Amino acid sequence: MNRTQLINKLVEYNGFKTYLELGVENPALNFNNIHMEKKDSVDINPNAKAVYTMSTDDFFEQLSPTKKYDLVFIDAMHVEEYVDRDLTNALKHLNPGGMICLHDVIPISKNTAQKKDKYDGAVWNGDVYRSVVKLSSTALNYVTVFNYDHGLTILYDNDNKLVDTTKYTCDYAYEEIFNDSCSGINKITELGKEKMHLITESDFTQKFSKVN
Repeated sequence: MNRTQLINKLVEYNGFKTYLELGVENPALNFNNIHMEKKDSVDINPNAKAVYTMSTDDFFEQLSPTKKYDLVFIDAMHVEEYVDRDLTNALKHLNPGGMICLHDVIPISKNTAQKKDKYDGAVWNGDVYRSVVKLSSTALNYVTVFNYDHGLTILYDNDNKLVDTTKYTCDYAYEEIFNDSCSGINKITELGKEKMHLITESDFTQKFSKVN
């Protein structure tokens, strides 16, 4: 399953109604295909045709504290510090029983996991994985689904957990989490599987189809 299929499964299993997508690039890639009644999107690039053309930081700054979403998909700036802020802010705007999804958590290679100042159109996963690895130091519930669409981390059952993820650090090098000489699920080291709470697609179905 790709990211869109996984998200739509969560919508189906939970009856979600409201959706926020941070980072759109092109609505046809994911946003337009999410089966939700009320959808908002944010992207700083006007060509992305998002509902809100601004940075995610500015979006949350102007967002009413009472505005909540059932599901938030984070796929904006693929840099740890930005992801941490998006995640921290998303937790503040999550309905009870809501979920947050992080994309690009399993990089193709060390080369695609490098930091950049801005997106240049090339395949780029960034160091989003670092934001996921350090979640193991928090009280947040999460799993990472292994698939071939760069992985999807799902945060669930975190009602009223307003954790500031910017306060945590990832103390592991890329090579401690991933082994680029291997392929498939073996690319993730045993430490990586533990820190990312890695599950398979069949595990995902068994776990989340029972949420209702």
